[in-house]
Amino acid sequence: MNSDNGAAIETEGLEFSYIDGTKALANVSIRIPAGKKVAFLGPNGAGKTTLFLHFNGLVKPDRGKVYVAGKEVRYDRASLLEVRKKVGIVFQDPDTQLFSSSVKQEISFGPLNLGLSREATEQRVRQAMEDTGILDLQDKPTHFLSYGQKKRVAIADILAMQPQVLVCDEPTAWLDVKHSRQIMEILDRCNARWVTVIISTHDVDMAYAWSDYIFVMKDGQVISEGVPLEIFADREVLQEAELDEPLLFKLSKELAGKGCLKEAAPAKSVEELIGRIVNMDYSLANLCKQGKQLCHGKGNNLSIDIEDVECYCKQVKDWFFKSGGDDFMKKGVLVLGHGSRRQAANEELSKLVEMVQAEMGVRTAPAYFQFAKPSLADVVESFVSEGIEEIIIVPALLFPGIHLMEDIPQALEELKLKYGEKVNFHLTPALGADPRLAEIIMERVQSAEKNLLQDRD
Repeated sequence: MNSDNGAAIETEGLEFSYIDGTKALANVSIRIPAGKKVAFLGPNGAGKTTLFLHFNGLVKPDRGKVYVAGKEVRYDRASLLEVRKKVGIVFQDPDTQLFSSSVKQEISFGPLNLGLSREATEQRVRQAMEDTGILDLQDKPTHFLSYGQKKRVAIADILAMQPQVLVCDEPTAWLDVKHSRQIMEILDRCNARWVTVIISTHDVDMAYAWSDYIFVMKDGQVISEGVPLEIFADREVLQEAELDEPLLFKLSKELAGKGCLKEAAPAKSVEELIGRIVNMDYSLANLCKQGKQLCHGKGNNLSIDIEDVECYCKQVKDWFFKSGGDDFMKKGVLVLGHGSRRQAANEELSKLVEMVQAEMGVRTAPAYFQFAKPSLADVVESFVSEGIEEIIIVPALLFPGIHLMEDIPQALEELKLKYGEKVNFHLTPALGADPRLAEIIMERVQSAEKNLLQDRD
């Protein structure tokens, strides 16, 4: 095995069964990259904890090999001591790890066992307590600590050993949002010093946002591995491992699908998602450059800014020709506004209708969802009475009206049911965006995240 292959830990054909015959690991061969933040996901009983116990020789495999920094793990006392200098494990329940009478004494145990001097031990212990924010607890008895404090002391225990690899079994289990965030910040600081950090978790949102690499386990086997975007894009793996898509992953995909984000990898943090929304160029000219096409049927409810009506109308014309020749007499454009008691809203919509009419040379009329007349149903009825067989509905989100993007598809389905084969309806991207669209979406993102955190509590 090459010690310079960039792997912190490797396993080859690892197998292990408990004394009662339970098969915990089955032919596990993995390579954990050095210096990365790595998460293991999977249902209870998948084998994550058992695998972790093999990483520093706490458990000896029935078959297979474990390598740490390229060197095979041997199970004599001297070899295991060297392995445990490099790989430290923090257990899920800190009460199984803490036993000394005070915090400082607890953290001093490991370095003293390594044979370090009192002075060197004192330096390491103080640094570990500073890193985990527990300096003020150093003289407190461990059995008087809160659960979150015990978690931090357990991590400090291992950090005082200055390992190359820090392994944490469900580090945020049973912690509230505040203390979970504190634990993950500690792990981030460790990783910033080139410590490989390995965790197990059931929190897909945290794993997605935090990790560089993910392993998915089921029934003692690794069924998938890869970067977070690869893992959570694989529906079959998620279903097999009983995992959900992370909230940010879902939101990014939904917003991209509705044209509210550029087609790019899903955001990995709320801040990144908000930044993309704020910086999104909703201008029609930009969308034309990207080759955005009109959407037939229920549509994508895309919202854009009216900067280039000529460009937009050219797309509509192109669609007209593709959909059945140039007989405009049987085609019409319905510009759908939010409807407002403000005169300015109605005047602006009328201007848009005039511009489209001038460019298209086709029957064009305004309609409203609420407050103003004519309504969507009124204009459709008028078009049908004139013998128009193809109706393009163009949403014009001129004023706050995000509900339009939710209600239009439903209204379109109702129209289809009413008119049957007489009329074909088509929904295009919107012509004129609500300038506060990004702000509204941001509020929804933050609200969704807040609700998710409340559900966890």
